Amino acid sequence: MFTSGIHSTARIHSTGTRRVRQAIHRLAVSLTAGCVAAVAATGVAANATTAPTAATHQAASMPSCPNAGPPQVLTTDLATFEGGDFDDEGRPVVSNWLGSNVHRMDTPGRTHVINPFLLFPLGVVNNDDGLMVVGNGVTTLAPLSQFIPSGQLLSMNPDDGSFHAYARQLVSQGNGLTRGPDGSIYASNDLAASLDKILPNGHVIKGFYQSSGTNGGTVSADGKTLYVTETFTLDAKVIAIDTTTGRGRVYWRPPASLALAHLDDVKRDGAGNLYVAAWGAGQVWRISADGESACVLMADELLPAGLVVGKNGTRFAPHSLFVLTHGGRILEIPDAVPTPRPAT
Repeated sequence: MFTSGIHSTARIHSTGTRRVRQAIHRLAVSLTAGCVAAVAATGVAANATTAPTAATHQAASMPSCPNAGPPQVLTTDLATFEGGDFDDEGRPVVSNWLGSNVHRMDTPGRTHVINPFLLFPLGVVNNDDGLMVVGNGVTTLAPLSQFIPSGQLLSMNPDDGSFHAYARQLVSQGNGLTRGPDGSIYASNDLAASLDKILPNGHVIKGFYQSSGTNGGTVSADGKTLYVTETFTLDAKVIAIDTTTGRGRVYWRPPASLALAHLDDVKRDGAGNLYVAAWGAGQVWRISADGESACVLMADELLPAGLVVGKNGTRFAPHSLFVLTHGGRILEIPDAVPTPRPAT
């Protein structure tokens, strides 16, 4: 009788948890799709004759990438997967934004939660010390972060999900995180013009770049250039920021038909090619190392947000690109990466 009661309670708890997760997932898709529609509507009002909407973007605006295989779904969950990176053991650690937890994928297609409750985790980056740094700055104050610093970064153990504070009172929300060769970490903020640089000694340069809201992030192999995107803009682009001076310039723009693509993450491979998640357009792009050409790796996917480039020395194909979506899927694009990341 007692055992039956426990099982009944467990079933009720499981059902309740599943319903909460389903509600969170529906809310996530509604919120993100609403953001796309709102920004697109603004663009149409501003220029009704030329501005496309997110729904009308076509992959034909750019050629398909040659030799890349069709995307393969590795896992589907009630989640809003946001950011990820390999840990020192070659396992992707992935944040679930509105689900408020952190996952680890030990082998392709097998994920499990290592931290069951971390409110609104965002960017994830390997800190080269056995630990992962996770962005944790989405609050009601995020749009005012330039004036009321409220973001923080957490240092997380990828084995058990335990964590401690790494940096606090950031003007960034840690939307995208990347680490340069010198150990500096850059934290972007898509809701306000405030990007932080955290030095290896822990000193925070608040508002290192303040010309626009930014998202994603990846640093060139020589450490001299930080590449970021803009999300909530009517002029989609990749920005190159000097890591010494904090000055930025437009590095690349997509065709005019994709000006409302609402870009999210950006990553690079071992040869300097860039990979961009076109969140609002439902596409993923590859930009050549010289910035002169670009192609479409994936289209017609619901809200692709985070990217993890294949890496040598892991269980995950080094020539593949792994895509994290706010639609709850993690996908692999085979042969998307001509030059993988090195094993170290």
